[in-house]
Amino acid sequence: NAQNVKWAKESKTEYEAAFTINGKKASANFNTKGEWVETEMQIDASAIPAAAVNLIKEKYALASIKEVYSIEKADGKKEYEVEITINKKSKELVFDKDWKLIK
Repeated sequence: NAQNVKWAKESKTEYEAAFTINGKKASANFNTKGEWVETEMQIDASAIPAAAVNLIKEKYALASIKEVYSIEKADGKKEYEVEITINKKSKELVFDKDWKLIK
């Protein structure tokens, strides 16, 4: 059961419902027609494969991993988002379903 649900306008074309489920952060995005766009579910950092962790360490040596999300999109694609902190600044890294860095 979703708890602490908060709705916000994500962009001109999307709304986001942020909530907690089973003690984990999550969100679901919908377009202005009410159609589902994507869902993000927080997952444990231990779910990141070693190769992806090594890539993060190589590219961002001083980074610490803050949060990790599994993302399911309406078109069937799956991605992962890793939020890192470098010198007190946050940066989001996006990986594809095979944990290859997209951006």
